Amino acid sequence: MRCLQGKYSGNADKLQEVIGIDEKFRHLGRNEVDVLNACVNANLTMKKDEEVLDVCQAIQTIADRAAEQKRMDTLLDNVKKLMEKMGWSAEQSMDVLSIPESDRNSLAQRLK
Repeated sequence: MRCLQGKYSGNADKLQEVIGIDEKFRHLGRNEVDVLNACVNANLTMKKDEEVLDVCQAIQTIADRAAEQKRMDTLLDNVKKLMEKMGWSAEQSMDVLSIPESDRNSLAQRLK
């Protein structure tokens, strides 16, 4: 995987093409998953009976988690701005932004 990093790091389409064509780049073993988890906090999981993890699945999982983190960071920033600029409570700010109940506890914890 390391040899692909520099060569295709700026070209997601080409990376996906190479992974699709060359089977040796398609899977990560337990050691590689452990390194990713330790180095970039990827939080990838493998079942006990699995020996390899699909690279595309791993990349998608990491991208999904990053997108969710960005979404929550944006919501938190917007709540803070409304609280500061409008003098509203966190609850009022979340109401105005129509933040779903499922996100409110997490945001409230981060506001402390």
